[in-house]
Amino acid sequence: MFNKGKYILLQIALFTLSPISSFLLTLRMYKSAISQVFFIFFAAYFGFYMGFVFDLMRHYQDMLSFYVGRPLDDILNDPRIFILGPDYYHVTVKYLVSRFSTSHAVFGSTVAFIYACCFMFFYGQLKQFYSKRLSYFSILLLICVVTVVEFWWYQGVRFWTGAFFFMGMYLKYINTSKKRYLILTLLSMYFHYTLVTIVLAAVINYALSFVSRYYRYGIFAFSFFYKTLNFDFVPVLLRYVPWARDNLSIAITDERIHNNMRDYIAEFRASENIVYGYRLPFLAFAAFMVLLIFKLNKIKFNHNYLLVFYLSITIWSIANFGFGDITFYQRFFEVAVLSLYVSVFALSATYQRQVKRYRLALTLFLILPVLYAILPTFVQYRSLLFHPELFLGSFFMDWDGNALKIDYAWK
Repeated sequence: MFNKGKYILLQIALFTLSPISSFLLTLRMYKSAISQVFFIFFAAYFGFYMGFVFDLMRHYQDMLSFYVGRPLDDILNDPRIFILGPDYYHVTVKYLVSRFSTSHAVFGSTVAFIYACCFMFFYGQLKQFYSKRLSYFSILLLICVVTVVEFWWYQGVRFWTGAFFFMGMYLKYINTSKKRYLILTLLSMYFHYTLVTIVLAAVINYALSFVSRYYRYGIFAFSFFYKTLNFDFVPVLLRYVPWARDNLSIAITDERIHNNMRDYIAEFRASENIVYGYRLPFLAFAAFMVLLIFKLNKIKFNHNYLLVFYLSITIWSIANFGFGDITFYQRFFEVAVLSLYVSVFALSATYQRQVKRYRLALTLFLILPVLYAILPTFVQYRSLLFHPELFLGSFFMDWDGNALKIDYAWK
């Protein structure tokens, strides 16, 4: 029998001496709420000892320049604090951390901790499905759910932290049918202003539930045609939305910078690495193939998680309409694929016993999407990730002493 008290003591001992061992045990006992708490602790450890890859360094330097030693009213009256975003989440984090530390490790740990809390809030809404005994193909789909969004995106600081908060609230609404949780998704804009896009997608998704589903599919199909036009919507946005002109970053509002970015995007897409570039399209294709197999078994979504599938279609359509901006498109396409796998996993976990003829084929087929979801990220950032001191170390190790003589380029 599972003894919670002993398991907590074991996790404390492992996390103290070897956080990676605690993390591996957490993966093995993924259904336990205790494991989920220690996953958050490991994320804090990971953020403490890892370097900077994406926006994390810019936000850290921003904290040093504009927050340290300044009172709150002085900070809020300085327009420079919104250079990295007109939302308040990053302002809150930088202000609170600057009150007691200027360490890059503490800043990284705090950001990773909050990101992991929002991720686990999202993950916890699927408990009704993962708490039961799962078939192999359902487990593989669950792995896809938690790896579609690469773990590195905690270093983006704002967007994915807010996106997981949104998904958690939306799934809570789906599970309970209580509209207050749908209203609470508005708080995701506290993390990143562009998350108003998926809030609007949720509203549109709800409105479309009163009309024929063919309207959805028609919009979805048209979005792919529109995508081929590669229309730049930013000049239109800046022309007709004064808030955008006054609040968005200089990379968007400055015409010269924006045009240079468009040229870069065109060149990047023309020479994009095929493995990384086709990761999301392949994962989306694999999810639809799974849905086809379920359809062959005459299995359909229940009403609630059909809405999650439709949300995916709606967000994907919006992403296609914004294809001209690579950041906008990539982010919201990834949200769409995440929502798609949530709906497919919920379907598989609910009706896994009804899938008889295709069970083995489904399991074998899903191995490739799982590998494709996990491996590119590990390979892409292997130089930063596979440092022995990160995986073999603990909070008692003198990391800066660098006993293994490893060159940490980010320090």
